[in-house]
Amino acid sequence: MIVRTTTLTHTCDITTRSQYGKKTTCKVIAEVLKSKYANGKLGSRAVGIPNIVLDELRVSISYMKAWHSKERAVLAARGSPEEGYKLLMVYLHLLKQTNPGTVWDVVSRRVGASKNKFKYLFFDLGACIHTAKFMRKVLIIDATTIKAKFLGCLLTASFQDGNFQIMPFGFAVVDSENEQAWTWFFKKLVSIVPDADDLVFVSDRHNSIYASLRKVYPLAKHGACSVHLYRNVKSRYSRQKGLAYLVAKAACAYTVGEFRQKFDEIERRSPLCANYLRGIGISHWSRVYFQGKQYNIMSSNIAESINASMAKALEFPIVSMVETIRMMLMRWFYCRRSKANKHLGPVTHEVEELLLKHLSDSAGLSVSPASADIYQVSNNHGISFTIDLDRKTCTCKVFETLGIPCSHALAAARVNGTPIPRLVEENYKSDLCRNTYSVVVMPVPDAVDHDIPEDMLNPNGVPPETNAGPGRPRKRRIPSNGEEQAIKRRKIRPSRCSRCYGTGHNRATCRNPIP
Repeated sequence: MIVRTTTLTHTCDITTRSQYGKKTTCKVIAEVLKSKYANGKLGSRAVGIPNIVLDELRVSISYMKAWHSKERAVLAARGSPEEGYKLLMVYLHLLKQTNPGTVWDVVSRRVGASKNKFKYLFFDLGACIHTAKFMRKVLIIDATTIKAKFLGCLLTASFQDGNFQIMPFGFAVVDSENEQAWTWFFKKLVSIVPDADDLVFVSDRHNSIYASLRKVYPLAKHGACSVHLYRNVKSRYSRQKGLAYLVAKAACAYTVGEFRQKFDEIERRSPLCANYLRGIGISHWSRVYFQGKQYNIMSSNIAESINASMAKALEFPIVSMVETIRMMLMRWFYCRRSKANKHLGPVTHEVEELLLKHLSDSAGLSVSPASADIYQVSNNHGISFTIDLDRKTCTCKVFETLGIPCSHALAAARVNGTPIPRLVEENYKSDLCRNTYSVVVMPVPDAVDHDIPEDMLNPNGVPPETNAGPGRPRKRRIPSNGEEQAIKRRKIRPSRCSRCYGTGHNRATCRNPIP
């Protein structure tokens, strides 16, 4: 049928035209809103959809119609949670085709004659695997809860690059944070990052992590997160004000003398806390006695930051969640590659800023040479430090711990004439940073445009067994020990003067106090 002429003037009467709003069904609104939830977008909440429909379609709708329209739009854009497990292997196959070097594995268990119930998923992009050889050998591991319809746990492993930026390395979706799941995750990880004496893991003190690392990574060193230790001490010994702060200072101390000073103060204030810390193992949580090299990484805050950046993605179906992670990495790689190519200095931008601070601190230091490479540097307080520029060491222990020259080493280098970039560890060089992000994270094509192998099709794939429990699903993270108290303190509102209530004044600044 071909329309040759048309009349755009409405001929309907006023009664018919007044019923136009009834034609705006949930299906029509969902088609309009579908693009707002695609490609990892969070989209609008149901409470804001009536205003969007009023602006775009010039129709007023109820909240319930907006809610049902949003559910339809989300389902059309992200797919259903059940269908995601059937399409997961197809998506991972296309992901590996466009991103060479990608490693993935899906574990299912047989249920009945033909059903395959999902159990575990591991994936690591080829671009992330490429970065491993340029990173400092410190892996931060953590787990976070998946808040989608089918519950589970997302395990992550991360590095920190030479510009102090987070580099996610490996992901796994498991049923829960237990020893069996962590062991499976580490067995997949060990094929990419082999066990070695100079490899270090940093995590919280979850028992399953300890047991799994002993099985899979017996040679690697394991350090406890200082932030979790701080919160545990703060929760256990809440009556001892400032005790947790002393523990944090002792954990981050660079020298034995500084550590002993803080630990003696801890023991003087609370012998029970000192025994608790000894029970954990001094070498397990303190920087000065740790057997490996942690650099500046004393906590698992890097993993916590990754969990926060993926908070909304954890509510998506599994394929949409993996795609959102891939898009996040694609964006990070592009931004960091552009930033590294623009930087012309010999060391990375963040290290350069730190060196400028150390250089400013070195201005008032006195330098006395002992040999061509060994110097004695004294500050205004009469404290002396010995620097060996050949071995790249200083008695303050900052130089060899971070791999970045301290203010004492820079003062000695100024007298010696040694170029500062020569003293910086290779991991902090700009050329290495450019090579780190030289690989491009590619998009995943549409499955209808490619021939998918038969073994990748999984029409009988079913979701895992999860018990969500009654009530509305929890979206907010449960705070850990010690963290909950800080959150409560932040929520306390300042006391209001009854005369100035509603004006924003508190009692301390009230100009009209009640006599």
